[in-house]
Amino acid sequence: VSHARNQGLETAKGEYIAFMDSDDWIETDMIATLYQLIRTNEAGLATCGYIIENEDGRPIYHINEVKSGKLTQWEAIHSLFNDRHYKYKGNLWDKLYHKEIIDKHHLKFNEHIYYNEDRLFIFQYLSHCQSAAYTTSPYYHYVTRKSSAMNLSQKNYTPKLCTFMDAFDLMTSLSATFPTYILRALSADYIKSSFLFYTQHSREIPFNELWDRMLRIRKNNYIHLPLSLKIKYALYGIRLILRAWLK
Repeated sequence: VSHARNQGLETAKGEYIAFMDSDDWIETDMIATLYQLIRTNEAGLATCGYIIENEDGRPIYHINEVKSGKLTQWEAIHSLFNDRHYKYKGNLWDKLYHKEIIDKHHLKFNEHIYYNEDRLFIFQYLSHCQSAAYTTSPYYHYVTRKSSAMNLSQKNYTPKLCTFMDAFDLMTSLSATFPTYILRALSADYIKSSFLFYTQHSREIPFNELWDRMLRIRKNNYIHLPLSLKIKYALYGIRLILRAWLK
């Protein structure tokens, strides 16, 4: 997927870029709405709300509260890791991007990362724009299918699944000079996501690999957490290691 997107970025000639999954559909005025948000707010990015629905068109999730506004660069990056209200984090397809920003900073999708690559791209993009505008009004319809590649991959462990942590590692290395609250949110999300992943697949992953990754996560991310979360995740990590050791 990343290779196809990179080819699309190289071929595209327009002033703005939008992405869409083949199974999904959008409201006819989505692009116009996002374009207007960018122009009105002088923003580098615009994002909208969305509806998750099944193959029959029945809504599974949507945001009830309609709200719009503008985020600073730091607020937008922070929301990638800590957004409880508007589900902003990591969706590639509900946004409109400036082609000029992508070209100027040579932004591409990492073709060696198979999961979390969308959020990595958005993270890198937001690092080069001063603000983002948003509306929670749903213009994008995300269709989830039982036979989709994502659902199948969640059932069976493969090494490619682990690459979501490589995306986190890259974001961590790129955020060394960011405000503390962003580092804290990124670290907490990284640790929580990793623990949930390893809990699901601990019996399939070689113990040495699990142990090395846990040590790496602890070394690079615990420093940014408050004491309460350090204790919580340390205890969870011990339980996870014991579970893998006794498998």
